[in-house]
Amino acid sequence: MKFRLVFILTLSSVIAIFPGCTKEQAPTGTTTPIVLPPGGQSVISSQNIFALKFFKEVLQQDNSNSNKLISPLSIYTAFSMVYNGATGHTSDEMKTVLQLQDIPTETLNNTIKSLMTGLPKADSKIEMDIANSIWYRSTGPQPLQPFINTVSEYYLSQITKSDFNNPQTVDNINSWVTGKTHGKINRIIDQISPEDIMYLINAVYFKGQWKLKFDQSETKDMTFYVKDPGTVQVPFMTQTATFRYMENHSMQCVELPYGSGSFSMYIILPASGLSVEDLLSSFNGDPMTGTLNEMDSAKVTLYLPKWTYSYDLNDMKPEMSSLGMHDAFTENAAFYNMYPPEAGAYISKAIHKTYIAVDEKGTEAAAVTSIGMGTTSVPQNPVMNVNRPFLYLIAENHTGSVLFLGKVNDPGQQQN
Repeated sequence: MKFRLVFILTLSSVIAIFPGCTKEQAPTGTTTPIVLPPGGQSVISSQNIFALKFFKEVLQQDNSNSNKLISPLSIYTAFSMVYNGATGHTSDEMKTVLQLQDIPTETLNNTIKSLMTGLPKADSKIEMDIANSIWYRSTGPQPLQPFINTVSEYYLSQITKSDFNNPQTVDNINSWVTGKTHGKINRIIDQISPEDIMYLINAVYFKGQWKLKFDQSETKDMTFYVKDPGTVQVPFMTQTATFRYMENHSMQCVELPYGSGSFSMYIILPASGLSVEDLLSSFNGDPMTGTLNEMDSAKVTLYLPKWTYSYDLNDMKPEMSSLGMHDAFTENAAFYNMYPPEAGAYISKAIHKTYIAVDEKGTEAAAVTSIGMGTTSVPQNPVMNVNRPFLYLIAENHTGSVLFLGKVNDPGQQQN
């Protein structure tokens, strides 16, 4: 009998719910730089390259006009846990998809541990939680102890041996998700199949206040041009201030930092006539290592819509398979460092749920490398009117780790 390894990802990103509506800079808190192990920066770069490749696949698989959002940090962390249990060709495929060709597993695990422990403490003015849990069936095949030891030590995973025949286990898993996402994602499973032997769950929660808040009295309805010919009227925030900024003939980028500056959102607006997909097709490599170095301080007048929405990927198999990860989702899977071979464990489903809210009290702007497109000089007092579909990402600035990556097609949409 083949058993199913079910691996679930959750993310909640809540931005901008602190009080305050002035343009004054908030008092500075304390920052604690994240110390990566030797080779750790290569892991961060691999994570970011994976993020870009995966997001391109998301947009290709789901070409609807819904708003999109993923957490590369959440997805990469969860698949890295699974990677520790893979062997043979399954391991080789996962190594390629995760961009880990020249990176030892020990370096990967030590880097994830540094992020798990360092990100929540990077900025005292930011509330951020990262948590992993593993729930496995108390009867039948049992996970190998070395795997449990690894995910406990490096991924700080909560390990729970559970009665999968008891409906209370479903409630316990959903309660864990609710708690770790601060109530923003309340349900991740409805029932447990008789073939399911394990759930691997990652949750990420982010809550930040703009370092320089928008004045709520300046917010007004303006026109946003949606992907298909048409317009919607949505609330736009506005301010004129000094930001890190760059532009070239393909895009504009602006950075708006959170809290004490350890985290930022980068807004990437394609030039008129270019779609988000057109712009993304020109990106290659780590999006955090090129464009950001080209950004300069400039006084910018920014018009930015407010947005709140959720987005679900109910099965990431199409995206991961397209990137080259095939065996893990089939009966050919070899997770022999996780379960004995006779268990025949494979990934039956990988689920990713996200939520984000952005308003005057918490927001930022983002940048991504544009390969082959030189930066032009920044004009005096540029205007950036984000009135058409755009990209955004949230990153930790010291390591360059991309936490969230999204696309807004229509700021008025509430759900996927």
